[in-house]
Amino acid sequence: MGLTAANIEVGTELAPLVKQMTLEKMRWFSGGAGRPEKVNLHTDASAAERDTGMKQPFASGRMSLGYASELMSRFVGLDLFSRTGSIDFKFIKPVMPGDTVTVYGRVSEVKPVARGALVTVDIYCQNQKGEKTSVGSGSAVVPGK
Repeated sequence: MGLTAANIEVGTELAPLVKQMTLEKMRWFSGGAGRPEKVNLHTDASAAERDTGMKQPFASGRMSLGYASELMSRFVGLDLFSRTGSIDFKFIKPVMPGDTVTVYGRVSEVKPVARGALVTVDIYCQNQKGEKTSVGSGSAVVPGK
């Protein structure tokens, strides 16, 4: 039997997702790998300093958003999340090359809807120093039975 509203409880902790941030990943994600015309604050130290005053590039917040989406997809299933899911996320601290990002989730609400239940998960990303880098929530409609 797959995931249904009947087997999801408020307070359920999702299995954490751990990601290692590298400059190479940042360059691939932000379009700068092998493309010098795509230099930006996420791919190049001088661009980051010029545009923000930071001494090194930092990851696009969309990378953390992608990690949160992966966490939700692993929980409810990729097909279900692709069709009914959403993420609401706020970026509160830069993720730097070399950081280890852990994504945590906890079910905060299971609300009956016409096609099953809208499951809401509180999500946050945290670096290896224990600092939260992103906070928000994800949701998806799961079948009732």
